[in-house]
Amino acid sequence: MTKAATVFERDLGCPVEQAHPGWVDPFDTFWTVVMADTDLAGMRALLESYEMWQFMAEYDLLITPTLAVPPFTADGMPVGPQIAGRHLADAEVLRASAAFEAAAPWAASWPPLS
Repeated sequence: MTKAATVFERDLGCPVEQAHPGWVDPFDTFWTVVMADTDLAGMRALLESYEMWQFMAEYDLLITPTLAVPPFTADGMPVGPQIAGRHLADAEVLRASAAFEAAAPWAASWPPLS
């Protein structure tokens, strides 16, 4: 379990489950967001077939690393969590982000600039 998931589970009391949305390349999933922001009925109907919408129906938040590669420095930095929510759940994402930052302050931690 990642450090961020541990903070959410241990310090914030959130149930955490490791899950995978089922796709290898997220590019096609990006179009789910595009379609969700349109009012065209045909495009909205296409949403039903996209995996990310179905995946997020099971979860409130998705927490992933901000980088797809290991940290650049030996001290594990700079890697942080990326918190994503359901469509139009911006307030929930911001609340989770604020709670995480309060539980695991990071502002004083910076990687070496060399």
